[in-house]
Amino acid sequence: MRRLIPALLCLCMLWLSACAIRPSELSMRQAISTHVAAAEDYPMRFMKADNFRFRDLQRVPDDDRTIYSVHADFDFIYTANGPEIVAALKEDARAAQEKDKRRADTVLEKIALAATNALQSHDTEQRFESVKIGDKDSYQGDFRFVRNDDGSWRVESASYR
Repeated sequence: MRRLIPALLCLCMLWLSACAIRPSELSMRQAISTHVAAAEDYPMRFMKADNFRFRDLQRVPDDDRTIYSVHADFDFIYTANGPEIVAALKEDARAAQEKDKRRADTVLEKIALAATNALQSHDTEQRFESVKIGDKDSYQGDFRFVRNDDGSWRVESASYR
């Protein structure tokens, strides 16, 4: 029995060290949802990332960095109705427009800003107006994670749809 305990402790230490090296499920969820939300321009205060399913987690050989790849399926679920989302985004856009107007020096810059903001506002309305609470946008794809200096993980590259 005395010989078994050190062997079990050694195995536990090896197992724990292996777990500390690869990204946890929570860190993969956070990294993927942050990456896709930024890339797809989602208003995350009105959404949540959920229903993650991971498979094929593999270490990618690299000289210096610790890189892992994984295939993930997940959903972005809306937590507000479309008109609420559009109203809040319009309010945010108005604040940003006022800030940009104060920074613009010439009349031409102000006209260009107004045209750009009008197009963005129209796109936002079309994209989110018909959304209901609980609607989902589903994604699946391959993601590569790299470890940051602080020990957290981020998506280095992604291919999803």
